[in-house]
Amino acid sequence: MVTERDSSVIVAKQLFLREYNPMRTIENAMDKSINASVSRNDTYASHTKDWQRGMVKDFWSKQVIDISAKYATQVQTKETFDNDIMFLKRIMNETYGELFEGSNFKISHAQKSLSVYLKHLWCMRLSLVPPRCPVDRQILKVAGAPQNMIPWTEVDDIKIYRGHCNLLAQKANVEKFENVACWELVKFSPQ
Repeated sequence: MVTERDSSVIVAKQLFLREYNPMRTIENAMDKSINASVSRNDTYASHTKDWQRGMVKDFWSKQVIDISAKYATQVQTKETFDNDIMFLKRIMNETYGELFEGSNFKISHAQKSLSVYLKHLWCMRLSLVPPRCPVDRQILKVAGAPQNMIPWTEVDDIKIYRGHCNLLAQKANVEKFENVACWELVKFSPQ
């Protein structure tokens, strides 16, 4: 069983940080997490101005930081993570919904930003192992997702999101990883 203390996971953490956060800063972790969430995922309505995007990003960052605090001291469940992304989706829509594409901040935005941020914190040893890993096209492909699976960028239903997560968890289990976070880190790790 590959655990968090396995050399492949330890090396993968170092490689991840060297590639994506060489200065090992919280600020860079946050920038990377929001950028990962929006880079291939339609986010803002066409009428949204740059200054409004900055305002949204500041609020979004604060929410992710506040939510993530509990992950530093106690291992959280998948259900807690799912509730956290639903909360993030709701608070973002309540506060800035009209600025998002289709007036909707999706589950895909919430899961990607929170999970990437927690991954950075975990790799920097500032948080415990996350209960879920970042879900995107690349890791779904590694897990052997069927061609007709709903793309991660379109996910806005918790049941569909959980289906994606279950596929990843099954693959991690088959490959004898203790948890999906370790599996994704090793599979995603830059060489």
